[in-house]
Formats: sequence, structure tokens, C-alpha cells
Amino acid sequence: FIIMLLGFFPALILTKIFTTPFKGFFKHLNTYGDLPIDIIGSRGTCLSKIKETKMGSAQIAVENTHLSIYIKSLKGETINLIEPILIIKQSEDKNYYYVQSYKTN
Repeated sequence: FIIMLLGFFPALILTKIFTTPFKGFFKHLNTYGDLPIDIIGSRGTCLSKIKETKMGSAQIAVENTHLSIYIKSLKGETINLIEPILIIKQSEDKNYYYVQSYKTN
């Protein structure tokens, strides 16, 4: 335990010395973080078969960003694998989205 403590403090000092030059670089990098993307009304592709209250996943492309999201059917209807979907609303707990099938002719 004593040996670990003796090595701990010099390691902290060396880490401080070597990482200080990077402080200015990371300070200005992505200052505000990732801004939220509004995906309500977006179209995507269902990646699993869902029906009734079963949860599945989908892939959408919004603002040149590909997202994978959890989805549930809005009215409990069956949505098949690789079927186009339309995102209707977000759940109250914000963990998944309600979708419906989006048929294009």
C-alpha cells in the first residue's frame, strides 16, 4: 500500500505536466456539446418486426446523421422488417418513439 502511495503522487504531477498543453485545444472543441435533433416527422426503416406493444429498433437519417432508435407501433399494428416508417411522437419517458408504417406508391 505504501509503494502505491509513493507512486501515486509523482504520477499525478507528471500527468498534470503532460496534459496542460492540451487544455487550450480541448477548451474550444465542441463547446456546446451535441445539439438535440428533432426527428418527429422523419422517415426511417424498421430493423425488426414489431406488433402490439412490442418494442423494436429503427434507423433514420436526419441532417446527415444516421441514428438508431427504439420504436413502438402507434396503434398496435404490425410493422415488418425493412418496412418504411414515419416517426409520430416521442414516449413520455423519452426512451422510444411511436411510429406508423409509411407506404409510398
